[in-house]
Amino acid sequence: MPKVDFGGQLASHGDLNEGPQICIMRLRQLKLIVQDYDKGELWPLALVNVATCLEWFARSLVKHLIDYSAERINPNARLLKDLKINYGLILQAHVNHFSIGDIVAMSRNFSSFDEIEDTLNDLTKEAAPSILARVQKSWTELMTDAFRRGALSRRTIEKQLNALFKKRNELVHGSPRHLAYDDQLNALVSERELVLFILCSIEYMRHVVSTLARFIPELSARTTRDNNVNQRSRLQNSEEAIKKLEQAIEARLATDPTYLTHFRRAQHAWRTWRNREADFQTTVVWGPAGSGRPAIFMGFETSMSMDRLRSLEGYLRELG
Repeated sequence: MPKVDFGGQLASHGDLNEGPQICIMRLRQLKLIVQDYDKGELWPLALVNVATCLEWFARSLVKHLIDYSAERINPNARLLKDLKINYGLILQAHVNHFSIGDIVAMSRNFSSFDEIEDTLNDLTKEAAPSILARVQKSWTELMTDAFRRGALSRRTIEKQLNALFKKRNELVHGSPRHLAYDDQLNALVSERELVLFILCSIEYMRHVVSTLARFIPELSARTTRDNNVNQRSRLQNSEEAIKKLEQAIEARLATDPTYLTHFRRAQHAWRTWRNREADFQTTVVWGPAGSGRPAIFMGFETSMSMDRLRSLEGYLRELG
């Protein structure tokens, strides 16, 4: 796979893991180029570059949300329902060992900033949130908090970035007249406008990166111990939510000893299965030993706990 030099750092253009950092670095580099170069013939190329960075950034977010926070995404999201995979992406996924998040992210293009926002909001919206999800702030709430602390207003950023995509679409899909005359280049985008697009893009990305760190805390972990602490916290939260549901269900079944006994046995059997299944899956992914194994193990346990949460919530609703 070709390598792209972003400010002296070699990064695979196909690697979405470091996408946010790479995109912000690329935009800062573009800002310096635009401010140091006074000839307008580069503005159309820079304009396309800024929009491409935003698209790549959005794909990276989709990848992170699906791969690292699957239990908190909306299972009915339009992005998942409308998923289309072409043969080229299949070959690319096979050669580069893409994750599920990579495949979903690479299948999506964005023609406006509103599309990016709508996709992320829809992907992080749970139609019937579990107890665990309800005690945590939603993606929308976290983004609102981030914008309040920003230098630019949310309305300004949205307006400028939608204008960016509109001009990019006109340049790429419209008439090539913008490339013919200098005055047409200036009519398409000025240096001042281009710098504003870049500043708004960087501001938006900074807000999203800070939100992502709060939405998926384990992504910002720097050491094995940090990973273990984050995963243990998530597992404990899910366990507490399950216990609350167990208590509510047992209260409903208190007058029927037979059903109550069966329910308690089922929960005991489920916990035994969850532990053994997590151990098996962790061994397949990580091996029988290693410093990173506990975090992987707890991650699998948490995912299965979230599935059990949804089942128990459904059962509680049936009991009335």
